[in-house]
Amino acid sequence: MWAAIEALKAPIQGMTSIQERETGEFRNPGIQVFLTNSDIDRLAQSIRSPGLLSEQDAYLSIILPLSLQNKLPDAPSRPTL
Repeated sequence: MWAAIEALKAPIQGMTSIQERETGEFRNPGIQVFLTNSDIDRLAQSIRSPGLLSEQDAYLSIILPLSLQNKLPDAPSRPTL
């Protein structure tokens, strides 16, 4: 994965969006905020499809090298209330 990402000439493209979910925790209820990207989601799914990695491991194997090589897509701005 590291070599493939290093070969990229530019950051990952795709549609990046913000998703919010309630935590559902009794002691500390709140909202969790997630960033999703269509290209990263597709790549993670293709890594997971043979059943070799869990969802979390698939994303970690992608996000870490993208981050360290400054090839993550820009995050959309979140409106403040």
